[in-house]
Amino acid sequence: MENHEKTAHEVAKICTLAGKIMLQSGAETYRVEDTMNRIAHAFQISEVQSFVTPTGIIFSIEEMDLDMTKLVRVSERGTDLKKVVLVNSISRNIAEGKLTLKEAFTKLNEIEHSQDVYPIWLQIASAAIASGCFLIMFLGKWHDFIPACLAGGIGFCRDHLFSPAVAN
Repeated sequence: MENHEKTAHEVAKICTLAGKIMLQSGAETYRVEDTMNRIAHAFQISEVQSFVTPTGIIFSIEEMDLDMTKLVRVSERGTDLKKVVLVNSISRNIAEGKLTLKEAFTKLNEIEHSQDVYPIWLQIASAAIASGCFLIMFLGKWHDFIPACLAGGIGFCRDHLFSPAVAN
């Protein structure tokens, strides 16, 4: 019984870590819930409940004599769809029996601590070009395209340099 309880705690830890990474990376709440439930079921934990909001995750296991609930607060969000894809890939590998609990936890930790996928200069250039394109899309004048690009690039730099997430 003690071994089952330890395994359930490890599964809950993996499920909430996967959910946290996905939610912070811009995944939809229903997808986060589904992924966490699938991971738990793959590790033979059948009685699970998950509830995900944009700012938090509640994950519960109710098996035999074990009732356990984990709450994870998510205060930082962004868009990194590559991380969402990587977590989904790990989830599929778990479901296919290709990963153990320890291997899955290690891979999820690597994903959580990985840095930006694209170099900062490319992110700034993309923000600048996107800003110019939004100007045109919203019926702006072509002679304002370059100033809009500059404003978008400078704004992105300011946000990147002075946001609390970068300061930590």
